[in-house]
Amino acid sequence: MVKEECNKGYISINQYDGKMRRTTVRNMARGTNFRALFMMALMFSSVFLMVIPYATAQVHIKPTLTISSLNPQSRDVVVTPSSIGAATFSATVSVTKPPAVGTVMVQVDGTISTGWTTVVSPQTIPFTSPGDIQISVTVVVPQATPTSSIGKVQINGLATYPGGNAQAMTSATVTVVQYYRIQPQAVQSFVTVTPGGQAVLTLDLYNRGNGLDTIVIEITNLKEMSKKSWMVSATAYEVSNVVQDEYGTIKIFVRTQKPPYGIDHKMAEPNYIQLNVKSGNADIAGQSVIKTYVFAVVVDGWGLPGFDITFLIMAFAMVASYLAYRQKKIR
Repeated sequence: MVKEECNKGYISINQYDGKMRRTTVRNMARGTNFRALFMMALMFSSVFLMVIPYATAQVHIKPTLTISSLNPQSRDVVVTPSSIGAATFSATVSVTKPPAVGTVMVQVDGTISTGWTTVVSPQTIPFTSPGDIQISVTVVVPQATPTSSIGKVQINGLATYPGGNAQAMTSATVTVVQYYRIQPQAVQSFVTVTPGGQAVLTLDLYNRGNGLDTIVIEITNLKEMSKKSWMVSATAYEVSNVVQDEYGTIKIFVRTQKPPYGIDHKMAEPNYIQLNVKSGNADIAGQSVIKTYVFAVVVDGWGLPGFDITFLIMAFAMVASYLAYRQKKIR
């Protein structure tokens, strides 16, 4: 009986143990399935978290437009009274954009503060993908433009795309180089005087350059005139700060040789006053701008003798002789 009970007990224990094992297996299987489902859910959520924000970011990132500084930042332009000048610059236009955005159209325009003509090439640029392209900018400066004219050129860019736009700008400076031109001019370039007479010559000095100038004169044959006993002098030998297309005036005084003895007659004898007219500002700039001008002084007619010592001696001698003759006659 005891053995059977023991066997029964053993059998019942084994049976219970078998139940425990089957339950454990089922629980483990259920746990494994749950963990698998959990891992799959975690994997899908990770992919979702990775893809969706990226796609969302792609939608919300906007294209950008930049224009580099103009190269160079300033240019000097040379013009003349009869020819125009030009200044050329370069710059780089860059666009960034996400793939989700279509074509970005960029329009580039140029203006300048002085109103000169500004040409941009190319002016319209399509960007189907991120990138950059170089543009050129040319500023045309009219002839005879004053050197005081300083232009600020500005480049404006506008990028348009579906749903918005972006802007950018850059700038540079254009300076006009001074050129020097002078023009001596007189209403009357010749005069007629009697022997021993005098004349006043008027000379207008025009500044035909494009900036302030000081105009200087020099009488180049002054020594030659002095040897002829002529007196030649000017009221001034320069006129300062003459503005463009204006003039300054100087006067030259000329006195011809007086007849040394008796009454002298001259018939159309021409003499010349030779002048060099220079740009003073051109000299300072290391340039040479010189014009020549000639006045003709024609000596014609009768002239009275000059009151020199010889003439006075002769006059006193004649008076003394006459007085002596009168006294002798009275006696």
